[in-house]
Amino acid sequence: SVLESFPRMVRDLAHELNKQVHLTITGGDTEVDRSVLEQIKAPLTHLLRNSIDHGIETPEERIAAGKSAEGHITVSAAQRGSSIVIEVQDDGRGIDSAAVRTGAIQRGVVEGAEAERMSEHDLLWLIFRSGMSTRTKVTDISGRGVGLDVVRDHVERLRGYIDVASVPGQGTRFSLHLPLSVATTLCLIVESRATLFAIPASNVFRVKRIQRHEIGRAEGRDVVRIGDQVLALHDLATLLAIPAPSSPVLADGAVYALMLGIADQRVAIAVDAVHEVQELVVKPLPAPLGHVPHIAGASNLGTGAITLVLNAADVVRTAIQGIPHASIAPEMAAPAMDEEAAQARAAPSTILVADDSFTTRSLERNILETAGYTVRVAADGMEAWLLLQREPVDLVVSDVMMPHMTGFELTSRIRGDKRLGNLPVVLVTAQESPQDREQGLAAGADAYLVKSAFDQDNLLTTIGRLI
Repeated sequence: SVLESFPRMVRDLAHELNKQVHLTITGGDTEVDRSVLEQIKAPLTHLLRNSIDHGIETPEERIAAGKSAEGHITVSAAQRGSSIVIEVQDDGRGIDSAAVRTGAIQRGVVEGAEAERMSEHDLLWLIFRSGMSTRTKVTDISGRGVGLDVVRDHVERLRGYIDVASVPGQGTRFSLHLPLSVATTLCLIVESRATLFAIPASNVFRVKRIQRHEIGRAEGRDVVRIGDQVLALHDLATLLAIPAPSSPVLADGAVYALMLGIADQRVAIAVDAVHEVQELVVKPLPAPLGHVPHIAGASNLGTGAITLVLNAADVVRTAIQGIPHASIAPEMAAPAMDEEAAQARAAPSTILVADDSFTTRSLERNILETAGYTVRVAADGMEAWLLLQREPVDLVVSDVMMPHMTGFELTSRIRGDKRLGNLPVVLVTAQESPQDREQGLAAGADAYLVKSAFDQDNLLTTIGRLI
C-alpha cells in the first residue's frame, strides 16, 4: 500500500523538528486503481509534511494550550460510491484565516476589498493558490511558496478535487476526493454555443430544463431553483470565454441547468443541450497546453469527434469567485424567487430507476431529470423493492437481469402488493426475444423497451402515457 511508507517518514520528520507525533492509518486496504495509488503518494507526502511542520505544535506549545505533548495525525481512506476519499487530519494549531487574508493581499492574490468579503471557507481555499504560504520563516520543510497549489494541481490532474476544513487551536483536515480508476471516467456530454464538452458525472448532481420565466435575478446575478436550492446560474460559454453567438442563449425559450459541485459547494451552470452519458478515456492535453484553465483533458467520443473534458473544480471555483454579470435572458428575467412561490409550483412526478449497471442507471437518471422528473435509483431489484416500501413513487423503470431480484420478479411483487398493485412499470432490457417480452408482460409490465433499440424520446413518450 502507498500508505505503508508514511510512519517512518513521519517519525523521522518529527524527530528533526523536535516534535512528538503519533500517526494513525485507517482504510489502508481500500481497493483503488494502481495508477491512482502511484500518483497520490507525492501529494499525500506533502500534506503530511505540511501537518507536521505547520500544524502540530512543539510539546511545550501543546502543553501550554492544554493539549497532550504528543500531536496526532490520522490518515484515512474509504470508498464512497465510485470515488475514494483520503483524509489527512491533525489536532494542531489550525489555519489562521486572518494570516491567510493578509498574505493573499500582500502577494496580490486578491484585492483587499475582495478579501474582506470572503467567507471563512473561501479564505481557506486561498492556500491552494500559487505562491501562498502562511509561514513567515522559510524552512527546508515548507514555507517556500511552492506547496499546496502543487497538491491541488496533482489531485485535479487525476480528475479529483481537494477540500480543507480547519478550526483554530483544534486542527485541520484535508480531504482528497479521487476516482477509483483513471482508466475511464463517466462523463455527461453537453453542448454550449455549438461546442461539445464532457463533464465528469460525479460532479453533476442534478440536471433541469428551465424556461425563461424560471430564471430570477438577485444581487446582480441570474438565479434558478433546482430541487430545494436556489443557486446562482452561470452560462458555461461565458465562463469559458467562448465568443457570444449571434442569437441569445435562450433563443428557443429554454436551457439546461446543471447543478455542478465540489465538496459542499454548488453552482448552476447553463448549457444549450444535454446529450448523453459516456464512459470516456481521458487523455491529458499535450505540452504546452497541459495547464489550460477549466480543462482536464480530451477524449474521443467514439464517433471520431474529439471533445474537451472540463475540470469541474475549476469551473465551480470560477463561478463562485466570479463577478455579477448580465442576465442570459435579460428580456424575460423574473424577480428572485421566494420560498412561497417555489412551493406553490406543482411537484414533479417521481420515478424509480432500477438497474445494476451504473452507466445505464446514470444515463436514464439524467434523461429523466432533464425532462423534469424527480428520480430515485436502485442498484438491483431487491434494493428497488425495499425503497418502494419506504418512499412513494409514480412509476418504475427497471432492468430485467439484476442480482438478488430480477425485473420480472420485481414486477410480479409490485402487482401482488395491495398498495402498489397499480404502479406503472416499464422494463428496459437487453433481453429482446419474443419469449422474454411475453414473460415481462405476463409479469405485469406496462411496457417493454429493448436497450438495443433504446431511444430517449420513446422512453419519455412511454412514461408520459403511463403517468
